[in-house]
Amino acid sequence: QIEPLPLLLGLVEASIRIDGMAQPVALQGSLRELRLGDGRLDLPRIELGSLGSPWNTVRPAGAVTLAWSNILLGPQRVEGGVTIELRNVASALSAVRPLGDYRIDIQAQGAQASIAMRTTQGALTLTGQGSASARGFSFTARAHPTQTDDTRLNGLLGLIGTRDGDQTVIRIGS
Repeated sequence: QIEPLPLLLGLVEASIRIDGMAQPVALQGSLRELRLGDGRLDLPRIELGSLGSPWNTVRPAGAVTLAWSNILLGPQRVEGGVTIELRNVASALSAVRPLGDYRIDIQAQGAQASIAMRTTQGALTLTGQGSASARGFSFTARAHPTQTDDTRLNGLLGLIGTRDGDQTVIRIGS
């Protein structure tokens, strides 16, 4: 829903609501800088295989919640935080279901964003760090079974990364 009168002054005042949002989200600003109000979006189940490599091999799926706060979009800069919660994650390459629940925190400041991932529960422990900018994206994660004697995940771990002792290192981007 867009307010028409502010558009005449070159301003944007809108309210966004889509399925999966409990509350509408405010969008305000000008054509040069937009501010997105705090919000949350719940998606019951998504399949990530269509995103291309490496996702089309692993074909992960699960429920997703996106939450954001203090988002500012301007010329060559983004400010604010986004949290992605992945629940009941499964992979077509593993009989272990679910693999786990994971949380990804993204914090953007200026032209850079930092990314951190951690496991909240599950059979597969993932921890990772990364960054994104106009120059590119890089992310490195370490994966291992939560129970050290669990061999059910060896096939999946062998396909998604490089072994480093009892862990698998996963690298995405440059």
